[in-house]
Amino acid sequence: MKQLNHMFKYLTVFAVMAAFSSCSEDENTPDPSINMTISGEEVESTNPGEYSYRVESGNEVNLTVNLQSAVPLTNLVITKTVNNAVDADYGTGGSTTVDLSGNESSHAFNYTPEVDDVDQLVGFNFRGTNSTGATEEIDLILVVNMSPIDNLTRRRWLLTSVFHVNEDEEGINDCEKDNSMLLNEDGSIDIDYGDVACDFDGFTEYTEWYITEEDGVQYFTREGYGIFDPETVIVDTYMIVELTTEEIQLQQTMDLSDFGESTEETFIFTYVATPR
Repeated sequence: MKQLNHMFKYLTVFAVMAAFSSCSEDENTPDPSINMTISGEEVESTNPGEYSYRVESGNEVNLTVNLQSAVPLTNLVITKTVNNAVDADYGTGGSTTVDLSGNESSHAFNYTPEVDDVDQLVGFNFRGTNSTGATEEIDLILVVNMSPIDNLTRRRWLLTSVFHVNEDEEGINDCEKDNSMLLNEDGSIDIDYGDVACDFDGFTEYTEWYITEEDGVQYFTREGYGIFDPETVIVDTYMIVELTTEEIQLQQTMDLSDFGESTEETFIFTYVATPR
């Protein structure tokens, strides 16, 4: 009986030690999971592991992908999709891989949406992997709207107002109300004076247009030449007062002293978008 008691004690001690050893091993085994988030101004977390960001075409997206793991991280794979299909033109066959190291890492994600991304379901999948082979994924959806500048070449712009600032009154002439312009992607410009032309319409042949910025102010410039003096370049520059996808307001100050006005007469020209 004593032998049985001794054996029972030994078995009990062995079982306790085995259980303790098992618990110790569990406690020492690091959690293989990966924690991933996206941070940045105006990025929205719509669901766990899902984010949304609104941007206009031509404007760069700057966000940060944050990864944490109890074991070293190895890489981050970024895959772009358009309408739920992999975009093979992005990276290599639709994906790009970033090598990682350490238990924490932050990747600066940059992307500039193009006009082709407008009104499409543009998505980016981020898959992180650590040294145990464990993976975690999060998704980003870009809501891409057409920027006013990209929209310029996609509409015909009809002149609707010539506001004379000095006189605080509307100054558009009847013969100007059907004037319009096409701003082409190659930088060329087409002016249409409509069915009713003013006396001096067509005296300048405009050949190109462009937008510049100085001290935070944007300027619209169109260049051309006089039909009676083709060697002399004519440059008309306007300050952009307002630019949306539906309207352009351009301000110009002119010397009209030859016409009995002052040397600084300011006008605001308003164009509205119509089908191209």
